[in-house]
Amino acid sequence: MRTAFFGGTFDPLHTGHICLARKVLDAGAAEKILFVPAPSPPHKDDTLITPYKYRLEMLQLALNGEDGFEVSDIEQHRCGKSYTIDTLHELSAMQCYGEIFLLIGGDSLRNLHTWRQAHELVSEFGLIIYPRREEEIREKELAQHWNQEEIRKILASLLPDAPEFPCSSTQIRKMIQKEGIKSVSAFVRSPVAEYITARKLYL
Repeated sequence: MRTAFFGGTFDPLHTGHICLARKVLDAGAAEKILFVPAPSPPHKDDTLITPYKYRLEMLQLALNGEDGFEVSDIEQHRCGKSYTIDTLHELSAMQCYGEIFLLIGGDSLRNLHTWRQAHELVSEFGLIIYPRREEEIREKELAQHWNQEEIRKILASLLPDAPEFPCSSTQIRKMIQKEGIKSVSAFVRSPVAEYITARKLYL
């Protein structure tokens, strides 16, 4: 079995995340998508992130009943920042997820060399990379941080025809704040919208 590790803040999870995950399954790149919300991401300001409990519950609501999708709280009890390499090693030790692939976007790839034990991450685990139109992946740029073997692996890991999504989680939060929850009805699933309303998130 091949499992795609889909980490992030998911603040909130939106239909773009879901469409991408479904594309990965449909393309045969993985048999399972493991959504892992990060309690304390190394590259983000904790004070600007919605509490972990809410983000986890929104994920569970949005993905309930979806075949091939699983939500994990594996990073919930880790002290300090959440590093992907630590989580992937922990998941591998469980021996229930098969071969593990790191699912990231072209924007994250641009900064991947700054992640903890980045070269070990690329050598030990599979990659699934979804390009973004505004983040063209150039071999010349990759060569600044990666060796030729790593570059070959990265380029071979690009997901063809990755879906584009017009809104980011940041934009969705701003829309909710300015125009209310109905303005994002096309971008978040109904149970998530109801949860956001009930807890007055993003206002």
